[in-house]
Amino acid sequence: MKKSTIKSNALKAMAAVSAKSAEKNSNSACFWFLGQPKQPKAVKKLRKF
Repeated sequence: MKKSTIKSNALKAMAAVSAKSAEKNSNSACFWFLGQPKQPKAVKKLRKF
């Protein structure tokens, strides 16, 4: 029972960190000309202007 709780908490934390990372990366740009790969449409929706 404890293992499933620990696992679910770890997965929730990992999802939160990856969402914040995707949001941060969608709001920034690479300073090299060809350095930034194409972003998926779901990540483009996270941009803030």
